[in-house]
Amino acid sequence: MLMRPLALFALICCLCVLILAGCGGGGGSSSSTTGGLGALNYATVWGNALGGPTGVSERVSLYTSSGALLTSKIVNKTSGVNTASFSGIPNGSYLVTVELNNAANFGGTTTGTSQIILNINGPVSFTTKVGDVGTTTNVSPISATFTVQQSQQFALTAYNSSNQAVFTLPGSITWSTTGGVATVNSEGIALGTNAGSGSVLGTYVPLAHTDAATITVTPFVTTHTKWTVLVYLNAANDLDPFGDLNVNQMEQVAGNQNVRFVVQWKQAIINGESDTPSFVGTRRYLLKHDTDPNHINSTLVQDMGTGVDMGNWQTLHDFVAWGQTFYPSDRTVLVIWNHGNGWHRGLNTDATRGVSYDDDMGTSIQTWQLNQALGTSHVDILAWDASLMQMLEVDNEIRDKSTLIVGSEESPPGAGYPYNTIFQHFDSTPDATSLTLAKAFVDETRLAYNSSNKITQSVIEGDKLSALSAAVDGLGQALIAQAQLNPTDFALYVQTARLNAQEYSQSSSRTYRDLIGLTKELDKTVGTYTPPASITNADAAVRTAAAAAILYQGHNSASPGSNGLAIDFSPQSRFVNYSSDYALLKLAQDTHWDEWLSQAP
Repeated sequence: MLMRPLALFALICCLCVLILAGCGGGGGSSSSTTGGLGALNYATVWGNALGGPTGVSERVSLYTSSGALLTSKIVNKTSGVNTASFSGIPNGSYLVTVELNNAANFGGTTTGTSQIILNINGPVSFTTKVGDVGTTTNVSPISATFTVQQSQQFALTAYNSSNQAVFTLPGSITWSTTGGVATVNSEGIALGTNAGSGSVLGTYVPLAHTDAATITVTPFVTTHTKWTVLVYLNAANDLDPFGDLNVNQMEQVAGNQNVRFVVQWKQAIINGESDTPSFVGTRRYLLKHDTDPNHINSTLVQDMGTGVDMGNWQTLHDFVAWGQTFYPSDRTVLVIWNHGNGWHRGLNTDATRGVSYDDDMGTSIQTWQLNQALGTSHVDILAWDASLMQMLEVDNEIRDKSTLIVGSEESPPGAGYPYNTIFQHFDSTPDATSLTLAKAFVDETRLAYNSSNKITQSVIEGDKLSALSAAVDGLGQALIAQAQLNPTDFALYVQTARLNAQEYSQSSSRTYRDLIGLTKELDKTVGTYTPPASITNADAAVRTAAAAAILYQGHNSASPGSNGLAIDFSPQSRFVNYSSDYALLKLAQDTHWDEWLSQAP
C-alpha cells in the first residue's frame, strides 16, 4: 500500500523533450471525473548521482481529488529510461505521487519523493530524473477555491536545470499561507479557516526558493438534518480491512435529507497489522450515497494528514465538537469504532489498551477520560462498535453525555455492526423514537451473524445508571459485611458465583461477568453457605435497577447468560494489579464496589 508522502504529485514531461505540461488548476474538491477518459504516460530517467536521492525502483500512484487511491504501479530500473502507462483514467484532477526506493520491486527504503497535481484530460506525459537536484520549483495547482473547514492538497515540484522533475528528501519542503484565510500543514494540505482570498506558499529549502498558489476560501453553508451520525473510525490497527467494508455499508444508506454520515477515519501502515491500507493518514468524509462495494466514493471534507492521534481523548473531543457545529441535526448518533478492552487498559502487552487503540501512536483512550472526551457535548445515541464496552464501569462515565448507550458485553466479530441494515431503519423512519431506532443495533446485529459468533447487544438509558450504581454500592457493602463472618464457606460461595455467571473474554487481566446473572448466582446456596437477606435483598435491588436501565437487549446461543450489562468481579489477587486505575472511575468514587473487589476471595 502506498504511503501518502508529503505533498505527492509526480510530473509531466514529454519523454523526448522533457517539457512539463498540464500542471495547472484542479482547485477545490470537485469530482475527479469530468466525463471522459484520459491516460498518463510516465517515464523516469535513471541518471548518475548528482547530489539528489538515488534508488533502483519507484512506486507511481494516482490519487483522486477525493483522496482515494485510483491506481499504482512499480517501476524497476532495467535500463537508462523506464516507463509506465496508465490508461482509462476518468478526466479530472489527480495527485500523482512517485516514491523512490533503494531496492528492487519497492522492497527497501524510500529515499525520495516527487509530486505534482495534474489535470488529466486525454493523454498526459510525465517524467522524473533520478539522482539530480532541483534548481527551480512550482506549486500546483496554481489556484484553488475551497470552503471554510474544507481541505485542499497542494504540491511543490522541484525541477533540475533541464526542467525535469527531481526527487526531494523529507523536510526539504516547507509550507506557509498569507491572507489569514487558511492554514497549511507540513504535507501541503491547506485548511480553510475564514472566507476571503490569500495564498499558499511552498518553499524548497535547499534553494531557499518559494512559489505560491492563489486561494479563495468561501463561506461554509450550514444545513440542518434530522440525524447526524458521527463515526470515530480508528482503523490504525489490525481492524483496518473492516474500515472500508463498514464505510461502504454506510454509503449505501447515506446522502439523503434525513440521515447524514460524517466520518473521521484513520489508517496507517503497521507491519503485521495493516500492511496495505487504502490510504495513509486521517480524513474527514461527508458520506454520499453509493452502492459500489469496492470503492469509497464520498466527499473528502478534510485531509488531516499523518500524525493525528486517534488514541487521544482530545482528538475525539475535537471531532464531536466539530461535527455538531458544522453538521447540526435534531438528533445525533456517535459511533466509536475500534477495539475495546472493557473498563481498563489491561496489563503486560495490553498496557495501553482501553478503547480506540491507535497502534500507529501506541495510544488509546482510557475509560476515565471519556467524560473529558465528550466535554459539553451530548448525543442521543452512543454506540460502541468495540469489544467488551457495555459495562457499568464504562457507561457510568458517560451517563450524562448520551441519552442511550448501545454496545456489547462480548467481543463481537471484526466486521462489527452491519451499518447498512441498521441505518436503513433511520432512513425509512427518521421520526421514530431514539429507543425504537437504537433497537435496530441489537436486532440487526443478531441477524447478521450466526451462532459461531458470540453476539450480545443492549440499549442502556444513561439517566438510570446513577440509581443502578447506588444499588451496586448496596451489594458491595453487603458482601463486605459477610466476608469476615465465615471466610471459608463464603469464599467458596463467591468463587462459585464467579465461575457460573456468564463471562466475557476471560483473561489474566479481565474478570467481566454479566451483572444480572451474577446477582442470580449470588442468591444461591453453595455448600453450607446460604446467603443472608442482606445479600439477597441487595441482589434484588440491583436487578430492579438494572431492569430499569437496560431498555432492550438481545443475545445468541453462544452467550446464553447475557442480560445486557457487565461488571468487573475480580478476585482480590487480580484486582490488586489494577486497583489504582479502578480508583479513577466514577463507580469506584461513588460506591464501595472497589472496596469489595479489594478483598473479594
